[in-house]
Amino acid sequence: MPTGIVKWFNAKKGRGLISCDDGSGDVLVKLESVEKDGLFLLLEGERVEFELQKRDSNPKEMRATHLNVLES
Repeated sequence: MPTGIVKWFNAKKGRGLISCDDGSGDVLVKLESVEKDGLFLLLEGERVEFELQKRDSNPKEMRATHLNVLES
């Protein structure tokens, strides 16, 4: 599973970005994915692992799903 660091997350906007550890760039994360995984929110700087899924609106872009917060 890919890992990364939460760059920012805004629950009011319902989204955030994760910076991938492999240097491939940033990945969108949506509030619905966070909640599906039993989390309430993500904190800036948290290390997470996740699965990548193609975005419906733009199949060339990926989004993070199946999130798991890792211990620092």
